[in-house]
Amino acid sequence: MPVIEGGVQVVDSTLSPSRYPAITVRRDIPVRWTISAPAGSINGCNNRMIIREYGIEHRFTPGDNVIEFVPKRAGRFSYSCWMGMIRGSITVLEEGESAAAAANSDPYKPSPAGVTIAAGRPLLAMQEDGYQTLRTVLRDDGIEPALLVVRRGVPAIWTITNDSREPGNARLLFPAFYARLDMGQGENFVRFIPTDDFDFSTADNVFYGYVKVVDDLNAVDLAAIGAEVEAHETLVYPDAYFEDAAASGGCCR
Repeated sequence: MPVIEGGVQVVDSTLSPSRYPAITVRRDIPVRWTISAPAGSINGCNNRMIIREYGIEHRFTPGDNVIEFVPKRAGRFSYSCWMGMIRGSITVLEEGESAAAAANSDPYKPSPAGVTIAAGRPLLAMQEDGYQTLRTVLRDDGIEPALLVVRRGVPAIWTITNDSREPGNARLLFPAFYARLDMGQGENFVRFIPTDDFDFSTADNVFYGYVKVVDDLNAVDLAAIGAEVEAHETLVYPDAYFEDAAASGGCCR
């Protein structure tokens, strides 16, 4: 929760290359929100932030960036980068409302899936001239391989071959990017620039996979990564989590 100083809610956050911060404030009290942008945190995706609820469009510069607004409506409001790929949220509480109560009523809040990702034999990305490639297969009985290892910051082209006829496998979910990918039969392509680890799943949340991002593909501890992924908590995200993103422009891929 923010600190109130001189009748103003003071909020401090730090910019991440792949995610915007989620903050909680109270209705009808002016907000002064300082987002610190450390060296290397600003990139081509996150450099311009758009908060439609408050008519704010802010271009980040290194150092402290100050955003001011007065929240007039209670609720949860999502905001994004100029491409709709990187997102965050602002939760506005009514007077007397607790943050815990707001979280419990959050229509975007995921719930535990209880599915363990079977790491198996991890697939390391193949390095090409200026990019990296990955290949996986989606079958009726799951995703193979379920654990992919990629190099940070290098553009990736991911080929997902859909050999499944199961209805639940007709779409893949990528919560880190607020994205859903409808799967045609045969080859489907996902293009991204790896910055942080993320998981993905089939639309029915039966099968999960994981993309591990490393700095050096030649110095990877596969056993440690496998243990990390098998301990990873998988989640089920409600439709609203993705539909809100689609309504505001969706994800780049």
